Amino acid sequence: MKFPLAHTLVSTFKYLLSEAEAEAHLQRVADSLLPGGIYVLGVHLTDYAQTTSDHERWTGSRGGVEVVCNIHSWPADKKTRLEKVRSRLRITKGGETKQQETVWHFRTYDAAQLRALLKKIPSLELVACYDFTHTLENQRELDDSYSDCVTILRKR
Repeated sequence: MKFPLAHTLVSTFKYLLSEAEAEAHLQRVADSLLPGGIYVLGVHLTDYAQTTSDHERWTGSRGGVEVVCNIHSWPADKKTRLEKVRSRLRITKGGETKQQETVWHFRTYDAAQLRALLKKIPSLELVACYDFTHTLENQRELDDSYSDCVTILRKR
């Protein structure tokens, strides 16, 4: 079965930890698209010059449950192209608090690395790039001037 549209958003693509896995994924997507079909790929591009870690925190509550999430990421290693990430959740319900911690790695891409990977799949054509505002009138170049990249790829 072939499809007119496929998508991978919010950097889940970066869970593919090797170039071979990423290339195989893109080829499988291309093979499953109809001619002219669209693949929307969202990726956070990496700034290898960044030397400080990042911290993101959010909270939410509903129905007597409060959740606090802290996400910490360390600078990417340009040689291994891996970025370490840790998520800590604190969940409070009925006066009882539970905590959970998860640590994982993402494969990293700057614009040149992503362009090089996309060129390995000639059946997919890069037709547009956007940032995460998803504003159609604000088409971007695939470059390192922004980190939140949404690529629109079309099956040839």
